[in-house]
Amino acid sequence: MIQSFVSMGWTTVIWFLYGYSLCFSGDWHGIIGDFHYALLRNITLNTPSPVNPGIPLFVHVAYQMMFAIITPALITGAFANRVTFKAYMLFLTGWLTFVYFPFVHMIWGGGLLAQWACSISPAASWFTTSPASRLWPVCCTWGSGG
Repeated sequence: MIQSFVSMGWTTVIWFLYGYSLCFSGDWHGIIGDFHYALLRNITLNTPSPVNPGIPLFVHVAYQMMFAIITPALITGAFANRVTFKAYMLFLTGWLTFVYFPFVHMIWGGGLLAQWACSISPAASWFTTSPASRLWPVCCTWGSGG
C-alpha cells in the first residue's frame, strides 16, 4: 500500500520536474521531447492550452499527470512488497523516464507514432465505422464457446 502512495508522490514530482516537458514539448527524432517546459517553465495559470485555447495549459498538465500517476501504480500491483523499496524507486524512476514519457510523446505528443498515423483515435474511429465492427460481437461470442 505504501508503494502506491509513494508512487503517486514521486510521479508527481518527476512530472513537474521534467515529465510533462519530455512528453509534450519539442521533439528529438520523434522519440522524446525536450526540456522547454522543465519545472513548468513558461507555464502560468493563464497560459492557453495548444490543444484547446479555451482551457489553461495547467489544466492539461494536471489531466495528463493523472495518467502518469495511475500507470505505474497499476504495475506496482504485480510485485507489491516483493522488491526492496530502493529497487522499487529505481524501477519507478527508470520506467517513467525511459518507457512512459517516450511513448506518451510518440503517440500523443506529436512524435513518431503520431506521424505514422498509429494514434488511438484514427484507429478507433476506423473500427467503429467499418463493416468489421459489426462482426466483433459475433467473434467474441464464438471465441468464448458461447
